[in-house]
Amino acid sequence: MFSQVEVEKIALLIHSSKSPVDQLILELGGKGFCVKDLAEILLEMKMEKTLFELVEYIPIKIVKQPASYIEVGENKTIKLSVEAFGLPFPRYQWFKGDDEVPGAMEATLQIDDIRDEDEGIYCCRLHNSRDPALVKFTTESEVKVHLKHNLKLTNSDEDDLGKGGSVCLHHHIINHPRSMSVLLGSSFTLVCEVSGNQPVQYIWYHNQEFFTETSSPYLQVDNATEYHNGHFHCVVKSSFFEVKSKKATINVTVHRNSISKAISPEIITQPKSCIVAMGGVALFCCEAKGSRPINYQWFKDGEVLPGSITSEYKISNIMSVQQEGLYQCLVSNRYATKLSQGAFLKINTCLNEPVLSPDHTATDKVALLIGNYEYRCERRLNAPKADISNLSEIFSNLNFKVVSLLNLTLIEMKNAVDNFCELLGPGVYGVFYFCGHGFEENKSCYLVPEDAPTGYVTSHCLSVDYVQSKMQKQETEVSCLILDVCRTANKVTCPEVSVPDYISMEPSLNTVICYATSCGQLAFENANNGLLVLSLQKFLYTRISIEEVFAKVREDFGISSNIFPKGKIQNPEVKSNLKHPGRSFCDEIQYTGHTQAYTRRQLDWERCLLKPDDTEFVANPQELGIILQLNFQTEFSNVLTVFITVKNPGITQNCIAYIGKHPNTISLMGDPTEVTSDGTFRKTKNTLQDIQKIKDKLVITIYIKYSLDGKNYQSEDTLVVLDYPLVAKLQLWRDMKLPCRREPTEQEDN
Repeated sequence: MFSQVEVEKIALLIHSSKSPVDQLILELGGKGFCVKDLAEILLEMKMEKTLFELVEYIPIKIVKQPASYIEVGENKTIKLSVEAFGLPFPRYQWFKGDDEVPGAMEATLQIDDIRDEDEGIYCCRLHNSRDPALVKFTTESEVKVHLKHNLKLTNSDEDDLGKGGSVCLHHHIINHPRSMSVLLGSSFTLVCEVSGNQPVQYIWYHNQEFFTETSSPYLQVDNATEYHNGHFHCVVKSSFFEVKSKKATINVTVHRNSISKAISPEIITQPKSCIVAMGGVALFCCEAKGSRPINYQWFKDGEVLPGSITSEYKISNIMSVQQEGLYQCLVSNRYATKLSQGAFLKINTCLNEPVLSPDHTATDKVALLIGNYEYRCERRLNAPKADISNLSEIFSNLNFKVVSLLNLTLIEMKNAVDNFCELLGPGVYGVFYFCGHGFEENKSCYLVPEDAPTGYVTSHCLSVDYVQSKMQKQETEVSCLILDVCRTANKVTCPEVSVPDYISMEPSLNTVICYATSCGQLAFENANNGLLVLSLQKFLYTRISIEEVFAKVREDFGISSNIFPKGKIQNPEVKSNLKHPGRSFCDEIQYTGHTQAYTRRQLDWERCLLKPDDTEFVANPQELGIILQLNFQTEFSNVLTVFITVKNPGITQNCIAYIGKHPNTISLMGDPTEVTSDGTFRKTKNTLQDIQKIKDKLVITIYIKYSLDGKNYQSEDTLVVLDYPLVAKLQLWRDMKLPCRREPTEQEDN
């Protein structure tokens, strides 16, 4: 075979723009070696991508487990290491209890300057496939730290509280977290309310281990997994008191039937953000289905609104800007609890807002929002889906033409950007937002697509320079890029490559870029949202300039440093060369002189959002007389929700229908779910994702379960053709470059 020196010599050819693989094959052939020998050499050289062409997938095998017990003094350093093999090479994520350790994605976890709060149970998750069944976990490692401080109050401390301290002892929990059973992959919410109105912190524990800390009385988990099984409790504390809730047991169940009956509440109408003038009325609605009775409780900025316990929350005769804020509804029945999306109330008054110049208008406003969270070879993210949903609603309310997409490949991302740029033109405000994994290389930022391979480099990702150059070529009035990604160096060192033409082009005016974090730093998320969007959504409705919006975001991060993980920091960075800095996201649209371009843009945009028409028909076999109704809803431009209602069960009993088959290029987001469990009409919710991958007309097969003469049956021969819904018409899956079309011009309207 080859010596270590020979192997390294071949590997170094990559730095001289030559191919180590070609040289290796020549050397092996000359020595009479076979493919097996080639695979062994590629493995030693860690050339994963080429090796994967020769060797089939190899499941992860843990060769060496981390130490089961480590005892160490404060301010020391510990290392937990795991050795494993698989192909693709394993990816790592360390956990403390059930919490991810931020940034701990290597085979070795090193904790420097260890403290008492670092004490706990650690383990590492390993994966090299998107299949959850192939994920491996190490054995648990217990870390014990000496000289841990005793945080309990001493007698002297209690004496120092004086009279105020005795009063604080009367604080008690008035609403304890409730036990519940939840479906795998669904969301659940725990609530812990305490008496009094003092500022408090809510510290949540899972199986006696620290889980998270919140400033509001509820804990929401969006994607329940088997690891959430067990006991949760909450410790509520302030400077003067501390109380502990009762334990709530969470049982995560897996339904193996084709359809799951949602006895837990399902929110089918989310509250919507709104802008209301002083003296006006705001109305928030939250509709839910499930086993009755269904209970409602409204919150503002995380605080309970006493007495607000119906599906609608109305604020009449608004007279104070103090009523601005984020409103949410907690929906519950005896089986589970769900928290609605947040709806922001913005009060429009000239008394508290600057008057924008009437000269600042746009010929149109367009936004492309992309969120990637399901990665093949990276950890799953929590925030993108909720962040895209929130920003989509906000920008829509600001009269932007919004296209929102989830989980795109590199080809799909490029084609989406190209199509987006065709909607831009002179006088247009364009906003591009991306949330997902990212990195920075040679002062350029790269966005990671969901299909990025193990060991991805810049060529596998979308360059922000590409997006910026495509937008600038359209001579927009505002090109705004909001990048919610990390800006640390890539894990894999990339060889020097030639610089594409679009990077070396001269930057034009009217571009503003908001990075979620500064160069070399990470961007963080909590259990539900990215920290950038949590701050950004507070200011987008405000009638101030775009630059002022981002300035307020930076200021907000400065005063909210307690939201970051321990020892971490996130500083948003803004770059701007707007020719007219006073332009605002709230500017009005005035398309005089651009009517043809505006009309064409409107038609192209509506084409991306076109959903199937609602329909009603007799299902097969028709002699049963079953009448089905299909209704369609969209929250994202590549996700289609199909509600299937049994309007007439015919001669059958217990009749229910759901999507049983669909093209293998798309998938269901979770199982079909029954959203009504009483009454005559039984309805299921079926959510189809990856609509952008459809290559032929979308055909679904509806399965119908029913009883007849005391026996149970299932019909599987009702086909429904849904054509090319939403962005399917754009064929984003095609590996091609779309021509950039210039907009027609016309004379000023008289």
